[in-house]
Amino acid sequence: MGNIINGLFNPENTFFQIAKESKRLTHISLSSLILPVIFLAIAGVLTQFVFVPLFLGDPEQAANWVRQAFRLYVMFGLGAIIIFLWVRFFEGRSTRTLGFTKPDFLKKYFSGFLMGVLMNTIVVALIALWGNVEVATQSTNLTGINSIGIVIIFLFGFIIQGASEEILSRGWMMQVIGARYWPWLGVLISTILFTILHLGNAGVNLISVLNLLLFALLMVLFVMKDGSLWSACAWHSAWNWMLGNVYGLSVSGSGEKVSIFDLNTTGNELISGGNFGPEGSLITTFVLFIFIIFYGVKIIKKARK
Repeated sequence: MGNIINGLFNPENTFFQIAKESKRLTHISLSSLILPVIFLAIAGVLTQFVFVPLFLGDPEQAANWVRQAFRLYVMFGLGAIIIFLWVRFFEGRSTRTLGFTKPDFLKKYFSGFLMGVLMNTIVVALIALWGNVEVATQSTNLTGINSIGIVIIFLFGFIIQGASEEILSRGWMMQVIGARYWPWLGVLISTILFTILHLGNAGVNLISVLNLLLFALLMVLFVMKDGSLWSACAWHSAWNWMLGNVYGLSVSGSGEKVSIFDLNTTGNELISGGNFGPEGSLITTFVLFIFIIFYGVKIIKKARK
């Protein structure tokens, strides 16, 4: 077991080595909980009490999709900027060392994005084949050809959101703990926090918690495989965007109002995912597990060579 863990989470991996360009890596007492909560709180407070009144005025007067998109761009964008500032001025290193290295970055990003599209489509297709997806017949959502412009706006919003969550959990927290102490400890703590941050979402159940853990592990394997953050950011963004704004399904308990298709999951919650959406489905568990094995084997074989 120790050999497997060392093969998957090698401390000599480029991802951990570039963090050591830092003048000082944040202590685990701060990086494991205190600072992530502070970073998120600052981003949330600034968004709610500064940027929302400044740009939206009374948010209740704005369309629902505008409020959703604004949150993706501003709150998550601020979260990423705050981490960049901490890394640059406290740790004394370039933001590049968070995993944004240049070699083949476009290839890594687009391959990660396409993999997110593929895996999400496989999940939705399997749930549909099981008979637990239906096309909405009565809906007030904006869908079809008329939604394309707004769907593209959401695409860039999810690019920011997906990257922001990866920067916090894998790009900074996992990296600084892994580089200063042990990689497996960084993986463990960042995975637990990532899961906890989603526990307040609507429809959370035991399967959705399991899937959040598997989701986090898959992102870790993307990072370990590439030695960078590009594929993980892209996969995360593609997954959320496809689920919400292409298929119109719930994303971690949050339903989107603008999508290309207008689908609903129905029936047995073990398959449909219930209110949490497909991410609470055993189908998603199965698909994530298969791809985790696939990438895990590739990483171990590469380490042995």
